[in-house]
Amino acid sequence: MQASPALQPQPQSAAASGAQDRIFIQAHLLDPSQKATAPPTFEQLNISKSHKGKPAAESYIQGLTQNRERLVSLLVANKGTTEDALDAACQTYISLLLGLINPVAADAGSSVQVNAQSVLRRRVTFAWLDALVVSGQAQMADAVFELASVLTAVAIWKMKHAAAICREASSTGADSSTAAQAFKLLRSAAGMLQSVLDTCLPHLFGGCPSADCNPQVVAGLRSTCLADAQSLTVLRAIQKGNAPGLIAGLAADTGSLYTEAEGGFRAGGSQAGPASSPKLAAYCAYKAACFNSTALAFTGTAELAEGRGGAAVKCTHAAQAQSGAMREAGQAYDSAAPTTPAPQHAAFDQNIQQTCSRLATAAKQENDRILFQHIPTDMPAMVAPKRLTALQPFELPSAALEPIALEAFTSAPPAPSPAQAQSAPVISPITQPLQAPQEASAPVSQATPRQQHSPAGNCLRWLLVIIAFPILAILSIIGIVIWIILLPIKIICCPVGCLLQIMANAIEYLVKAPFKALMWASGKPWQSEPSGVDKRPPV
Repeated sequence: MQASPALQPQPQSAAASGAQDRIFIQAHLLDPSQKATAPPTFEQLNISKSHKGKPAAESYIQGLTQNRERLVSLLVANKGTTEDALDAACQTYISLLLGLINPVAADAGSSVQVNAQSVLRRRVTFAWLDALVVSGQAQMADAVFELASVLTAVAIWKMKHAAAICREASSTGADSSTAAQAFKLLRSAAGMLQSVLDTCLPHLFGGCPSADCNPQVVAGLRSTCLADAQSLTVLRAIQKGNAPGLIAGLAADTGSLYTEAEGGFRAGGSQAGPASSPKLAAYCAYKAACFNSTALAFTGTAELAEGRGGAAVKCTHAAQAQSGAMREAGQAYDSAAPTTPAPQHAAFDQNIQQTCSRLATAAKQENDRILFQHIPTDMPAMVAPKRLTALQPFELPSAALEPIALEAFTSAPPAPSPAQAQSAPVISPITQPLQAPQEASAPVSQATPRQQHSPAGNCLRWLLVIIAFPILAILSIIGIVIWIILLPIKIICCPVGCLLQIMANAIEYLVKAPFKALMWASGKPWQSEPSGVDKRPPV
């Protein structure tokens, strides 16, 4: 069911916005971490060198490489990326990528073929950095995994952009144009995530190693997009003064969407292990508390409009009691890694709390002055949830791979089997971390580690060398004289010289004794270091 024009944010010109719609809302939306990726090696597709389709195949690989680089550069750019440019780059790259998934001979369609067994699908290994419930690199030799990751990354960008434009307007509140743009972005992101659920995840061979491709996590992110989009509708309806029953139904459905998303994130996090982050689940729990409180408050106002003052007081007081749970949930969300500054949603929190307090005061005053009704012990029935926000369906483009290029690929050696693809070599590390980089650990060396000496040991060695240095100098001079005397005998008489070589080596050691003693005292290697091995004398 689509939103009515009165509630759904509508783009307007500046003049029309200033003359007709002066509604400003204090919105707070999810700003998830962006996914990062490593560049794949599309040369793994293996082109037959003797096939006539080699030029077309090489052009196809070049198009894959260049369009993927452009798409990734738009995703990671802090500023300057527009939604239209990103959508165009996404469509172009996905069109080329589908050439690895869908058979060329198949009818042009808008969905991934069920059980498609293209020989190119598993030739390239793709790596992405998980960003939703756990941080870590996942890789898979499957073009469907790449498609799912690309769609998720673009959806995350749309969510981040929607949150950014609302955050920039937090000082005065988001006007109708800003709300309409954020609403459109979130519906589009929800459609992309639904496409991941419907057309990608069911066709992954043997499951997927990526936590971001967990169906429960993807479904949770899709529900969060819908909930954030409908939260804009609820806030606008409040500012416009729409019927309290309608607002209560919208708020109740928004709270249920957040609760549904929280369940998906927690289930996905439990499967990811103890390293998972509760950030997204904490956000959904916090926003669910906010809109459940709003639903209670406007249910009370709807009861008051029907002349049931006691029920109205009961509901509005319950909404005020929810404010404590809302604050606790907000603190849990702020403290979950990566931490969120509380001022980011302070205006939103204040607006919700003031609305609930205002409605509770109005219900109590009217019941005390006019209706004089007893406050019931049981909570009145809540207004039925009402949803006015739907996702924007996403359609995949047709595959862009010429048959002659496919023949050039298929003439080369076949793609690895699923078992072999799982053990594909690791792609180069992710170059765009999503969180502050951890301090790099020192590489493990196969050589013997150098011995560390204390300052006291250094002083002792120098003292010993100074005391023994005159004796070492005399021995060195004696060794030089003996070496000079024995040198002619070694040259003239080889057998005798060979026997005397052992003595010569000992004499050479005497000659170098002072220098080796100095090296030992300074803590530097006293022998050469062949093959990178560091040798030192004992202390």
